[in-house]
Amino acid sequence: ENRFGDCKDKSTLLFSLLKKLNLEPELVLVATNRNDPKRVIIPSMLAFNHVIVCFEYDGQRYCVDPTDSQTHWQYTPAWVQGKVSLPLTVHTQLGQVQKSPYRWKVHTQTKIVFDEFGGQKETQKRSYVGEYAAAVRSNLFELNDDDRLNKLTDEYHEVISSIGHPEFRVENI
Repeated sequence: ENRFGDCKDKSTLLFSLLKKLNLEPELVLVATNRNDPKRVIIPSMLAFNHVIVCFEYDGQRYCVDPTDSQTHWQYTPAWVQGKVSLPLTVHTQLGQVQKSPYRWKVHTQTKIVFDEFGGQKETQKRSYVGEYAAAVRSNLFELNDDDRLNKLTDEYHEVISSIGHPEFRVENI
């Protein structure tokens, strides 16, 4: 009716769609403020404030948060990794949402060319992967093109050099 949904609505929809694909998804409650299952005495709605969908596909387990538009479906969003979880299945136990061993992956290609005056031009291509890609994307997503370039230029001047004149091209936001 309102054309929007919260985590329960979107997870239920995703759950149903995955079942239509003959996968065996499960709804999983997540306590986003808790990391240790041993410290949850009684599962309650006060502890569990989020729901995601987990399933096996091609020999791998995936946990998807359908409210997260920035994280690729093959990666578990960083903010729920390691949090206390409770699958809504028969004979289930408290556990934790799986953690990625490599949350901050980036591929970089760098080329430096020196000119005849001793100056240099560096060209670098970065490809962010997984949860890191989602973090970078979410930092830039809401900005317009000019604001993105200004943000990246400011970060370059703060971290790399204040005298350089960087040029950026942002793709696949």
